[in-house]
Amino acid sequence: MLNQTPIDWYSKKQNTVETATFGSENVAARTAIEQMKDLKFTLLYLGVPIVDRSIMVGDNKTVVDCATQPHYKL
Repeated sequence: MLNQTPIDWYSKKQNTVETATFGSENVAARTAIEQMKDLKFTLLYLGVPIVDRSIMVGDNKTVVDCATQPHYKL
């Protein structure tokens, strides 16, 4: 818990080998989103009301731009 907010920490080797930072960061972002969805559905199943949306923070500008702008070109 941090600031009365539950935190989930996850670390493992990726299953694929990427030739660029963008690819590996994109795979990591996809994994994080899948975990966020899983935790949300688990909490809903347990009867915990979900009021706000989940927020994911990234430090790779290209991945963030690609995820937030549907027609972004590399």
